[in-house]
Amino acid sequence: MSLNNYAENLVLNWLFGKTSYYVPSMRVALSRQNPGEDASGLLEPPGGVGYARVSTTPASWTASTTGYLENAIELLFPMATGYWGVITYFALIDAGTGYMMLYGSLGTSFSIDYGAQPRFPPGSLKIVLD
Repeated sequence: MSLNNYAENLVLNWLFGKTSYYVPSMRVALSRQNPGEDASGLLEPPGGVGYARVSTTPASWTASTTGYLENAIELLFPMATGYWGVITYFALIDAGTGYMMLYGSLGTSFSIDYGAQPRFPPGSLKIVLD
């Protein structure tokens, strides 16, 4: 999991008192390739096939006490009404600004076709800052 440049700047400015920080409402997005630092590679499933980002709240994530946090609840995407492609990455998007905050590899890619409903059980998405 990597913070992108946008999120790194938010954290640094907050840590050093340059700005106040707010907890963004974040959405989990799926990507068919590595989004990269600037999100130019974010390739979500095509429109019109049932795909939508999943909304989360701070309560959707565990507190970090051992250097990482993870999803505390099941994250359930809508049922696919067509082919979404092979999903290899996920990203967290600030719902207010639309900016990607961080992204990571799923480790194991999966193909989503008609009738499938992607889900991430609690503890399956880990966020580590290094």
